Amino acid sequence: MKRLHILFSITILLSLYSFSSFSQSAPLPNKIAFNDASDYKKYEKDFVASFNWLEGQPLNSTRSDIKSVDAFLLQWMVGTPDVSISVNGYATDMAKKNPDMLIYYMGGWSRYVIEHPEEKDSIKFHLEAVEEVLKIYKGMNGVKKDKKIDKLVLLQTEGKLEEYIKSQIK
Repeated sequence: MKRLHILFSITILLSLYSFSSFSQSAPLPNKIAFNDASDYKKYEKDFVASFNWLEGQPLNSTRSDIKSVDAFLLQWMVGTPDVSISVNGYATDMAKKNPDMLIYYMGGWSRYVIEHPEEKDSIKFHLEAVEEVLKIYKGMNGVKKDKKIDKLVLLQTEGKLEEYIKSQIK
């Protein structure tokens, strides 16, 4: 009986924890204003915080705060002069069945550039972007099964993902 009580308590705690992680409000800055190129730099920390928050949200959610975060992230990524994202064919293929994967690709790329300003190797940017998509995909948090992404997961497992990416961007 005591074991059943402990299992029940753990289940309740885990349920409350997962509910609270999905229900936390988005960490968006107040009064976002992108008037010139210098404005994007001051929102880099907000970009990273918002993207990190987005990773923990269900992919198939229609909540307005997720849409607001998506809009902020896209506006920042499209307008910033400090990050130039390359979206190759393999990246768009990953988004065919799961269109939201494109924001994770672009967000993973952007976050890596922000957090590693000394890095100049575009292969690292591509790799980080793809690994972000694979992390979300493997979490299967509202994601549709996709054979092309399954292939990338296999390549990652075999340690051949970087080699594949190099072959795709030439």
